[in-house]
Amino acid sequence: MNKPMWSKPVTIKPANTGFKTITNTEEASRFLLNHWPTRGGEMHLDARRVFIAVLSGKRRQEDARAAFIKAAQEAAILIRE
Repeated sequence: MNKPMWSKPVTIKPANTGFKTITNTEEASRFLLNHWPTRGGEMHLDARRVFIAVLSGKRRQEDARAAFIKAAQEAAILIRE
């Protein structure tokens, strides 16, 4: 099954690790839940809500991308958009 891709991938660099490129909502969701380098804040929680809505077809893929970027900024993860 093909996973819908974001219009443009987002590359992050959590502290003490290499670059990680996220290309879709499912990847972002797994990273946010399993590998997030900080304790979740307001944008982290918002991204989780947006991901659920996107994965259930209620919101657009680009909403997830934007929410992921905001959460990464909140966590002070270096971002390349």
